Amino acid sequence: MRILSIFLFSILLAASTAFAGFALKSGVYSMNELDAAKSAALSGKKPIAFLYSDKNTFCSQCASASLQAMDTLTDSCVVVYIDRSDAINLPEEMKSALRSPKEGKYIPTVVVMSYDLRKVITIVPYARGGAYKQILSEAKKKILSYRQ
Repeated sequence: MRILSIFLFSILLAASTAFAGFALKSGVYSMNELDAAKSAALSGKKPIAFLYSDKNTFCSQCASASLQAMDTLTDSCVVVYIDRSDAINLPEEMKSALRSPKEGKYIPTVVVMSYDLRKVITIVPYARGGAYKQILSEAKKKILSYRQ
């Protein structure tokens, strides 16, 4: 009976994490739409937030944090989603920002840059629970106060 219980628990655990991936929110650009995102940022004089994550993740915390970042930042900047597989195609300034110690050890990471991609405004590393909400809120304040 104990072996059956462990087996059923293992299946339940695997099933709960197997569907943790996420879809991009409306208004979020994918990496292959970078030119359109840059045009939108330039015309609106809005910063660009690069959200680096893995939309096929099995980690529900990563998926939830990625969606939270999209929800929080889409009204204050142009959001571009970068899947881990697209990282090689990033602008050099973005690659440098992702290598920064400030970006943290885990995904998602958000790097917010000026609309011309010349200046990093802020880096938002992943944090657990309420701390991530607080970091996103502080980043949003910084974005809104940024004047180019």
